[in-house]
Amino acid sequence: MRESRSYGSVRGEVSDGLPYRDLGSPPSMIKFGFNGSDVDAVAAQLAGHLQIAFESRYSDFRGGDYCRSETPAGTVLVQQNRDLDDPEPFESDWPINGVVVYLDGVDDRAWEQIVNQIRMASSELGATELLAPHKP
Repeated sequence: MRESRSYGSVRGEVSDGLPYRDLGSPPSMIKFGFNGSDVDAVAAQLAGHLQIAFESRYSDFRGGDYCRSETPAGTVLVQQNRDLDDPEPFESDWPINGVVVYLDGVDDRAWEQIVNQIRMASSELGATELLAPHKP
């Protein structure tokens, strides 16, 4: 059985290169790439900046060990950029051995505060916003 650890906060990205998704468009996840490969270290760093708590979990689909936080805006996932059963990265514009943070919820506007906090601290956190492909 895996030991459960808790951390504090997380942040995210804007889809389609726009500050917010049009409510008429299909849902997409806000995502950020982080330097390094230690999921727990990224979660701890984010926890401190965002004042949210993370729970450590395990899933082959999420690249092994990952961290999850439930917030009023939705779910924050901190995971490796790979599926253990697939040689391709989840996010092709980020290294396969890197960490990706997903902000998953039904309304991108609910993530505004967290997204802005991550953007403002991006150099300190080693975060890069990963934009969804722009749809015509």
